[in-house]
Formats: sequence, C-alpha cells, structure tokens
Amino acid sequence: MDRAAIAELLLSAGAVELRTSEPFFTFASGIRSPVYTDNRLLISDPGARLAIRDAFAARVRELGLEPEVIAGTATAGIPHAAFLADGMSLPMVYVRGSAKGHGKQNRIEGRLAPGAKVLLVEDLISTGGSSVSAAEALRDAGAEVIHVLAIFSYGFDSARDGFEAAGFPWSSLVTFDDVVELARADGRIGAAETDLLGRWSRDPATWPGGGGGAAEEKAVAPAEEALIVAADLPGREEIEALAKQVAGAAGYLKLNSAFVAHGPELVAAVKGLGLKVFLDLKFHDIPNTAANYCREAVRMGVGLLTIHASSGSGMMTACAEAVRDEATRLKCEAPKVLAVTALTSLSDGDLADVGVPGGRDAQVPRLAELARDAGVDGVVCSVAEAAAVRRACGRIFLIVTPGVRPAGALADDHARSATPADAVAAGADYIVVGRPVYGADDPGGAAGSIAAEISAARENG
Repeated sequence: MDRAAIAELLLSAGAVELRTSEPFFTFASGIRSPVYTDNRLLISDPGARLAIRDAFAARVRELGLEPEVIAGTATAGIPHAAFLADGMSLPMVYVRGSAKGHGKQNRIEGRLAPGAKVLLVEDLISTGGSSVSAAEALRDAGAEVIHVLAIFSYGFDSARDGFEAAGFPWSSLVTFDDVVELARADGRIGAAETDLLGRWSRDPATWPGGGGGAAEEKAVAPAEEALIVAADLPGREEIEALAKQVAGAAGYLKLNSAFVAHGPELVAAVKGLGLKVFLDLKFHDIPNTAANYCREAVRMGVGLLTIHASSGSGMMTACAEAVRDEATRLKCEAPKVLAVTALTSLSDGDLADVGVPGGRDAQVPRLAELARDAGVDGVVCSVAEAAAVRRACGRIFLIVTPGVRPAGALADDHARSATPADAVAAGADYIVVGRPVYGADDPGGAAGSIAAEISAARENG
C-alpha cells in the first residue's frame, strides 16, 4: 500500500478523524485540536490490521532492515507488533510505560538477548517522548534499536529533535500531512479547512481553535491563587490557624505529612476556611494502584495532586484518566494532576547516584514531555528548569515551582531555590513557599508580601 492508500484506510476506519468546526477535540493536556487519532480501532477490523501488518513489512524491506526481534510499545503498539512478528516469524517483546511494581519488576516483557537487533513498533508518534523512552529502555537492556516504526505521526519538530538527540532512526507509514492532502484531494475538506489544519500542525499549543483570530491566552491565576503555602506543621490546630491567616493572600495550602497525620478531615477543614488543597503525596506505584489513590483524591475535593513522572507513561496515563473519569462520575471539577520531575533537593550528583547521568537540565524537560504526552496537566520543577519545560511543553501546560524564597531568605533543603520574581519570569503558574510563611511572626503578612511580589513581577513582565 502506498501512503495515500494507508491514509484512506485510517480515515475510513475512523482511526484518524478531522473536525474542522466546533466542537473541536480537547486533548488530556488541555490543547484543543481539529484532529484525533485512535489506531486502536484498527485491531477490530481483520482486513485493516492485516493491511497495516503488510505495510509495516513492506517498509522494513524498503529500508533494508533485518530485525531479529519485534518490540511493541505498551499498550497500543503491542497488537500491531504481534501481528508483524507473527507475519515475519520473529520473536516479540513489549515495553511497558514503566517497570512493574511487583514480581520481577520488568519493564521489558519477553526474552531479549543482549545485542539483538530490535525494530520498535508504535501506533502513533506525537512529540516522541514515550517512543524515545521505550527505545532507550531497550538500549539500556543491551539491545540495538535499528528503527522505530509507527503507523501515524503528526510530524512535530519536537519528535524529530527528540529522536535525533537520542540517536534513534524513525519513520511512520503515514503522516498528518498525508492525511490532510488526501482529504483535500478527494474533496472532503476545502482550502479554508486545509489552512486551519495546517495552522494547528505548525503550533498546536497556541492554535486558536479556528476562526483565524488571535491565539487563545492561557488563563492566568490571580496572584492570590498563584501562591501555594506549604503547611509543614505537625498539629492540626497549627495548620488550621495558618490556613486562616493566609486565606486572603494564598490560593492553596499544600498538605503532605499533615495529611498522613490528620487525613481527609483536615482537607475538609482547610477547604472550609476558604483555601484550595494541594495534596502533595507524590503517588508512585503500579498504574492500577496509583489510579485508585487519585480517585480517592478526587472524592476528597482537592484542587491539585502530585504523582511521580519517573513512574513512566503507563502510570501517569492511568492517573490522569482516573481523575477525569471520577470527576465526571461525581459531576465535580477535576483536580489538576502534576508530575514531579526531579525533587528540588536533588543535585546532579544525587541524580547520577541513582542512574541519571545527564543531570537535572536533561532529565526535567524529558520527564515533562513524557508527562504531557501521558495526559498530565503539568509538572513540579525548580525555577531553574521552568523555562526549558515551558519551551518543550507549550503555554497550556502547568508549571508549579517549589523552593521559592523571598529575596534574602535561606534556601533550606532545596538544592535550587529562587525568588518569586525569578519564578514568574521563568514561566511558573503556581509558586510554593513554606518556611518563609509558616515560620514568620506574621504568616498572613508574609503571604501577602509574596503575593504582592508575584503581582508586581507579572505586571513588569
């Protein structure tokens, strides 16, 4: 099959849907889109899945590849890898989004010999973050990834740059441009619709959603909501007193050890005092268990919650979906899910000790892109990495920066700290401050001063 025939197959099967008028699609990241791709639909059609298998095999021959193992990415790449491996009579493995939290704690399932030449099969490549992560897992296991081959790719520059930086050759059977060109050629869309789709493809994060007007501006929280006060205090009475004092200046109270000590009743009490709750428990578990944690957080009515990005795309996707589904079931506002990239207490040396040699500057944006692709709303990172995350993930993606201190304050146990003005300039949406507020003689006044710094920095920016 040529590219046009594959594009026709995807459109006819509904695996790629173009929608050039309202209502547009909304991705889990919050980005609005006139296109939606779901190649999982192909596995239900025996003719379509065999056609994709044969197209994959033809591309392998065309590229002169001689794979010894076919690998699939979890979960949508697994069936197509299985079809291809069966057709080529080759062994198959699959790569989880993250290592299992039980048993042998495998990330790669199946038997993979050291030095094996592996073809990695994907259903879809958007920014490429999850695909590169899977390929790196195979490489770390001693395999040689000779190519990453997908059914469909959006053609984003970030994917090209990511694969190039990681050193993995890649291609797709069909691209977004191929689908648009076919739809234009056979009259499904006209010139105006083609232009709309092209504008989205060039800059999806700031695309206006049609109409040719100015790009949508991301909603900016007012200064008093942008400030999050960390309530690292032992007693419930102390915490509630702090909440009362800062309620006029801050938007959120961050609970972690305090929640372990006092539970859901404390969440309800803080909300009753006029603050939203940032539940900072940094869930990191197998996908199903972590998703259950998140559902309980929705039921408590928290506004923000954290998970660990290093848990992998599988767990992050499960958490993001669980939050949306539970909020829909309860008919309530869904909390924003934030992925913790690298704790601000960790130096580059600390990261190297746990097997991350590239340091924070490489690890944080990489995990941020993985989180965005998994449908997470934003990340927690230090101010020093915020600008890089903003460039990598776009304007709609939320950035929360801890380790923020008013000018002249001590950094405490954060390896990287900065002032509120630094955080705003770097692109932070929410700013976390702890000791300089709850340790002050006048916590309400301290919070008010920091909120004023945030307002001034935004106005000057």
